[in-house]
Amino acid sequence: YATTVRPFDGAAVRRAVAAGDAADVVIVEPYLAGTSTAAANDALADTAHRVLGLGVARRELRRYGQLHEHVAAQGLDPASLRERIAAFLRH
Repeated sequence: YATTVRPFDGAAVRRAVAAGDAADVVIVEPYLAGTSTAAANDALADTAHRVLGLGVARRELRRYGQLHEHVAAQGLDPASLRERIAAFLRH
């Protein structure tokens, strides 16, 4: 767990992976989905690993509303995150 996305803390990711049973990394960021996956892949280049990058989708949203509606539309609300991360970890 990191409290900031930038600057990307590759050393912390390596430590977390070394301390765990699997090298599954999930990045949830307030940017375009996948923005930091390259940095995670670079940090773990010498380790077998999987990365799931979650964030804002490329599709343009044309409906306006409250913040919680935008978060849900992007699949970043708690229920959507739980579902997406669980699916990633099952495979």
